[in-house]
Amino acid sequence: MKRNDFQELQKLGPLELRERVDSLKAEYYRLRFQQKMGQLKETASLGSVRRDIARVMTLLNQKQKG
Repeated sequence: MKRNDFQELQKLGPLELRERVDSLKAEYYRLRFQQKMGQLKETASLGSVRRDIARVMTLLNQKQKG
């Protein structure tokens, strides 16, 4: 995730962040399935999606607490 993308995420509301988390989780599960089937060529994409989920969840928790 680029810095500009992160700054755009900071402007989103909690509902939009929750939708983003849901879509990232769906993408992560799809990538995991492809990996299990031996079809995934870029295995680093699993880690980057997982980190993106963590970033969005962190922003969501910060907005809920403060």
